[in-house]
Amino acid sequence: EEEPIVLRVLSPIDDSRLCEICVRPSHTVEHAKNWVALRLPGLRPERITVAREKPSGKTHGMGLRNFPATWIIEDSVRIRDTPFRDGDE
Repeated sequence: EEEPIVLRVLSPIDDSRLCEICVRPSHTVEHAKNWVALRLPGLRPERITVAREKPSGKTHGMGLRNFPATWIIEDSVRIRDTPFRDGDE
């Protein structure tokens, strides 16, 4: 059995650290999104976008306007198949 990993989650409101979630590499992105939604009342899992990388001023400007679609990770993808590792945000 694979060891679980801890991922740090940033607030969608102000980018501060919201919480940490513990998932197994065999879990899906959808599973992780459900855990995040439990920690922030009113946030619906289907409204969460999971990206390979956070856009920044140095890469693509701030906000989602210049966000590359190829960075979006689908809900069905297993955590082991994402670039996320233990301790990542």
